[in-house]
Order: sequence, then C-alpha cells, then structure tokens
Amino acid sequence: MTMFTEAQNLAQGAVIDHTPAAALEAGQVIKVGGRAAFAVTDIAANVLGAIQVAGNAKAQAGAVVGNVGDNLYWDENGSSVNGTASAGCATTNAVAGDIWLGTLTKALAATDGEAEFALNVVNPEQPAWINRYHIADTTGTMDNTDGGIVHHIQTADQTITLPEIATVYIGLELILINDLADAAGSVGLIVAPHANDGFNGFGITHAVNKSLTNTAATSKRGDYLRLQATGDTMWQVIEKRGTWLRAT
Repeated sequence: MTMFTEAQNLAQGAVIDHTPAAALEAGQVIKVGGRAAFAVTDIAANVLGAIQVAGNAKAQAGAVVGNVGDNLYWDENGSSVNGTASAGCATTNAVAGDIWLGTLTKALAATDGEAEFALNVVNPEQPAWINRYHIADTTGTMDNTDGGIVHHIQTADQTITLPEIATVYIGLELILINDLADAAGSVGLIVAPHANDGFNGFGITHAVNKSLTNTAATSKRGDYLRLQATGDTMWQVIEKRGTWLRAT
C-alpha cells in the first residue's frame, strides 16, 4: 500500500464505494459527484474501493496562510512545502484551486506544510462560491463583463470602481472578496460607486457617490460584498461579511 501522499484521515469520517477508471493511490485527491474525496487505500483501475467524502482530514499544503474557517482548495499543479514541486497541494488561494476541499479546522502558517480541514464542510459566513469563476482582480475598474465572477482582491489598499448602473443590465451581480492576509492598518479595500450611484442594505443608507471601506484595522481574510444592480442608482448589498463603513 502506498503511504500518505496528498490527503489523510484525522478522525473517523464517511466513506463511499467508488470504482475509478484509473488507478488511485492511497490519499490521492479526486472529485466525485461534485464533492472532494480521497482514496482510503490504493484502488486499482476499474476495481471497487473506498473513498472518504466527510470527516476531519489533513493534506500537504503550499506556502499559504489561513484562519480557522477559511476555504481550502486542492491545486493539482501546486508545490507543497515539504513535497514534490508541482505535484499538487492544498491552498487557501481560490484562484489557484482546482477542487474545493472544505474549511480549515486549524490556523495555517506558510511554513506548516500540512493543512487540517473539515472535508466538504461549508462555512456559512464565508461562501466558497464553488461553481463560480474565480479571478485575482488587479484592474480596479469593473463593467458588465465582471458579472457573476468572484473577484479576489489581493492588493493592499486597492480601490475597486464600479460601473455606472445606468450603463449595465439590471440584476448584474458583483462579488468582491478581500483576499489579503489579516493585517493592521488604517485603510483596506475600498469599493467606490459611480458618482451617480450608491449602496443600500444591511444597515447601509443609500447616498450617491459614497464609497464602502473594509478597513484593514478590522478586516479579516474572506470579508466580502455581494452586490446587485437594482436600478434607480442603487447597488443593493445582497450579502456581506465584515465591517464595511460608508463614507460620510
């Protein structure tokens, strides 16, 4: 039997039968039926075996950081801290992830080399947006083509400028995530509407040309805004996490 390479069980978890088309090594991470899984033991091609789909587990990790509850992904071409380069590793970087694994059960430092997580467990305060396209946003300016995409803001003190509502289709949805490691400071992610538009919802009173700021002094990685263009110069805040202060 092959020793642990990619993922390993930490506590009793749910397993299901699976017959792989190609041979699997013990611990090999795969996706089955829309869920992350890994082989409990070596499984030969076209032979019935067991794969784990729930429970606490650990996986070799890249040089990334994360808090308890952060989403964890499997990067098929990632390089683990203690393993073979480009052979695959767990990561908190959604943009690099190929398979969503679950959520961290232990804080992860860049030098740890192993990530402990709850397999296929969702953190309701930090959606994984599993079936969305994830990008690292560096442009700072959005338009109609950004609708439905999950934008991970990975640059400190970045200002995101939204399109004028009058120029986009009603119902356009924008998802913006503060994807920087927790850090102290005075200014973090700023989301600025067009001069004719404003925000409304979750205690935010509508006023035109007033930005929302997720200050670095209080922000946590994974703080986000989910916005929808509802017309009448208004971006409706559909969901959010973290403290977002409206300019006065």
